[in-house]
Amino acid sequence: MRNALIRPCSELEPAPGMARCPVMPSTVIRRFSYDEPRRRLRVTFVSGDVYDYVGVPPEVEAAFRAAFSKGRFFASDIRDRYPFERVLIATP
Repeated sequence: MRNALIRPCSELEPAPGMARCPVMPSTVIRRFSYDEPRRRLRVTFVSGDVYDYVGVPPEVEAAFRAAFSKGRFFASDIRDRYPFERVLIATP
């Protein structure tokens, strides 16, 4: 299973026995999860779209988690710096 090691912060594939990360107060980011062995950051946007960002180092994920403004941090430090894969495009 591809996402077995991702902490289940997204609405996709929650793993049994793992805590769900809280929904965060952001106008852009609904939630995110991180698969450290694969360095894959899964971001769920408030629109419902879900993207995986590949090659994200643990220190960047930790800074993202600690950032006061998740949207600003994402825009400046993640969005245009790491390759991504669309996981889910929300339907209206």
